[in-house]
Order: sequence, then C-alpha cells, then structure tokens
Amino acid sequence: MKTFFIIFLLATSVLGEEVRAGLVQRGDQILAKEKANVRMTPASVQKLLVGAAALHYLGPDYRIVTELRSAKAPQGGVLEDLVVVAAGDPTWSERFFESTMPTERLAASLKEKGVQRVAGDLVVDISRFPGRPHAVSRSGVELAHAFSAPTSGFAVDENAVLVRLIPGPGIGAPARLEAKGKAARIAWTNRVHMVSEERHERGTVDFLPVWGEPRVIVRGEYPISEPSYNLRLSVPDPNAHAGHALAAAIQAAGIPIDGRVRVVRTAPTASLTLVRIESPPLTEILVPIFHKSHNWLAEMLLLQISYAVQGEGRDDEALDLIASFLTENVGVDEKDFVLDDGSGLSPFNLITADAVVRMLKHAQGATWGQAFIAALPNTREGTLRAWSRAGDIRAKTGTLRDSLALAGYAGPRNEIAFAVFRGHLDDQPKASVRSEMTDWLRSSW
Repeated sequence: MKTFFIIFLLATSVLGEEVRAGLVQRGDQILAKEKANVRMTPASVQKLLVGAAALHYLGPDYRIVTELRSAKAPQGGVLEDLVVVAAGDPTWSERFFESTMPTERLAASLKEKGVQRVAGDLVVDISRFPGRPHAVSRSGVELAHAFSAPTSGFAVDENAVLVRLIPGPGIGAPARLEAKGKAARIAWTNRVHMVSEERHERGTVDFLPVWGEPRVIVRGEYPISEPSYNLRLSVPDPNAHAGHALAAAIQAAGIPIDGRVRVVRTAPTASLTLVRIESPPLTEILVPIFHKSHNWLAEMLLLQISYAVQGEGRDDEALDLIASFLTENVGVDEKDFVLDDGSGLSPFNLITADAVVRMLKHAQGATWGQAFIAALPNTREGTLRAWSRAGDIRAKTGTLRDSLALAGYAGPRNEIAFAVFRGHLDDQPKASVRSEMTDWLRSSW
C-alpha cells in the first residue's frame, strides 16, 4: 500500500497579498507543489515537532523519576535533612492523578519507611534545571496566565492557581479577590477599583506576578456592570510553591518538619534515596498536549528532552536537539524552520511545507510512529472538534490571533498525512476560515 502525504498552506504576505503554498506527495513522487519552501507560522502544530522529538530521544515508555533523598539514614525515626531531587515532572496534578496526589504518595512512603520527623529543612534541589522559565519572546501579559505558566524543575498543579475576582460594593471601592486552594499561599496586592458601567468593555484588570516571590500584583479598573469571574493564573515562584505543597502533605501524614522549605540551585550532598515516584509514560503525557493543546505541558516536555539527553533541562538546548532531529534524522534543511518555543505560542516559530512533509513521513516509518499517531485526537475529541468538517482524521490544531493551522493523518489506515496553515486572518471569522481549509482538504483526498 502506498502512503500519501499532503501539505497545503494558505497565507497572506505582510503586504496583504494572498500567498498560497502546497505540497502533495505519494512516496517519493511529488503530485502537487506550490511554494512549498515558504516558511509559515505553525501555531500549536509546533507541538507535533516537540512530541515527535521526545519520542525519538526518549521513547514511548519513558517515565520521569522524582526522588526524596537524605545525606544519612534516619536515626530513631528522625531525618537530619530531606532533599527533593527535582526532575521536571509535569504530571503532579489531577489531570494525571485522579485520587492520591504524588505529594501524598511520597509522604505515605516516608511514613512507611519509619520516618517520624525531619529535624532540618525540606530542600528543593533544582540544580538540573538552570535555564530560564519561559521563552524570551513571551509577553508579560501572557506570562501572568495559566496558558503561559513558567516552567520549573519542581511543579504541582501545572504551576497555576485558581482565583475569583468579585465586584466591590460601589464605584471607587476596591474589587474583591478570593484565592482558591493553594492560591491562598500567595500574597495578593489588590489595586483594582470599581468604575462606572460606562467603562464597560474598556476597563482592564492586569495581573503582574512578582517572579521568584509568592506575590501577585492585581491592578486596574473593574466596571460595576461586570459579573464575578474565575481565572487561572501563573504561580510566580513555582519551585517553592511545589515545595510547600509537598511539605504540607508530609506534615499531614504525621511527619513534622522543624525547618523551612528551601530552594537551592547547587546540588546538596544527599546520596541516600529514601523514596521515589515515577510519572506516567511519555505516551500519556502527549495526550493532553495534542488533545487539549496544553502549552505548559509542551514547554515542560521541551525541558525534559534536554534533561534526559544532556543532563540539564534548558529550553534553548532542547530546541537545538529538536533542530538536530529535524536535520540529521528527518532530513530537513536547516533553512526551512525557526524554533522559538515548544508550545507554538511564539509568532517567531516558522516552518516550510517541505519540512512538515518530511517530518510526517519520518514519523510514519519510525519505531515510535504508531505511538505518535495514537496520541493524536480524532475529530470528536479535544480541540479537533471545531474541525468536524474535515471528516475522520487524527490531527493537531493550531490557533494564534492571526493564524490557524491543522496537521495530522487521514484515511482508514492513517495513510494520508496533511497540514494546513492560514495566516494574516485580520478580522475574518475563524469558523469560515476553518471551513475554507477543511473544504480544500476534503477535495484533496
């Protein structure tokens, strides 16, 4: 059976002139080609590159191991110190653990080991993750919100917290802010005041995390006509935040900690492993990245690639590894792509039709190819439901303010590979643009 590979890109130039590029390939035979070497913005289709590279370097069954260590064995049930060797595990949340959280599991394991008290500090060792917590191109407005939460060596609840903003009693009065759950550990500086309903749709509320501190500044105008609303915000000090969550679980298990939670960037001497916990396999981590287009998980997976291969979790080194995968293993020309982040949020990511075709062909022939395809949603799942006109496909969507993208596989045996990009949307309704793109795809196969 011959495999069909289809790429079609629709875009407009900076000057507004429409540019269309496409590529259709059956095996080594080019069936249709138009401007296939034009670099385009992939949006969240970028996550396919990260997922494929992760499977290539780590393998489908790869698991992340977090350990609790100490310099000495407990004496009379007392530990002199307790060190968390952070491994960049992004799965410590209800998304992956529906009942008992990893923090509680580790605490219970310590109890079973006979630990009765920690005389010193709970030390969070993040020495293996020395890099920056986000792409340098990320805007401050984005960083405040959960969809662009910072990465970290140690993390709980996807480095996000839930808060509720509530209108004040009258114009000029401060708005109220209620912190939910672990968000109560954060200090909130509330500078939001109520304004007239005439400011409806003009009032703004900004959330400004103070990075490295457990504090968020909230400021702006809140029109009196607006209702209360919930939102998920980034944690400004994620490593310490996760450390406090673990400390709380350990103390709830009946093991007091005499010292404090302390984050260190130089590995302490702690060679005795007390307990350890593994993440779900890589194939399970890929599912919400592909189905929900989860930005933070994609960025954390970027760090994991670098950490597992080179011993340090850094996004720049991970992007270099993905570039090497594309050029050395897939056979893509280095001029055909630009990598700026792992999630696709950055408008500076670029890739050509030819590069995507080569990656899709490589994935189908790789030992991890079936795991890659199986992790993709079908038309009835996740963000792909908005593309139902495309028919029965497995694919990844991509959406930015001025871009739409779709890439994946179609056909009864996933024998057709495709990608569609549309840029410079301006004020065009996204639904009509999706229809345009999917109509072309359906006519192609």
